[in-house]
Amino acid sequence: MLLNDFFHINHLSNEENKIIADITINANHAILKGHFPGHPVVPGVCMMEMIKELLEVTFSKKWVLRNSKSTKYLKLFSTVENTAARFELTWKDEADHTLNVSTVLKQDTFLFLKCSGSYIEKK
Repeated sequence: MLLNDFFHINHLSNEENKIIADITINANHAILKGHFPGHPVVPGVCMMEMIKELLEVTFSKKWVLRNSKSTKYLKLFSTVENTAARFELTWKDEADHTLNVSTVLKQDTFLFLKCSGSYIEKK
């Protein structure tokens, strides 16, 4: 898990099928020292893991990414510039207990990530 080590949740809300999470990245984390030395950026795989962990905190369930319909990395999330960002997730619970989620990760007007995918509860 990356929560409370690689990243921290400063604020979390879930209203009308929309999760807003203001987060801060730990700029001294070992992951950033290797990705990339001298110019640390948040790895895409970490962004995807943070989405899953935000869902787990929100719903108090374990989730597995079933499929990713679309994932676009639009800008490097450099922790040299700023360690704070906001996740905005819209979700819909389907009849088969699949959670369809669309996510953006942003900082002010900069978009780092846009993605959509389906999650299933981990048994």
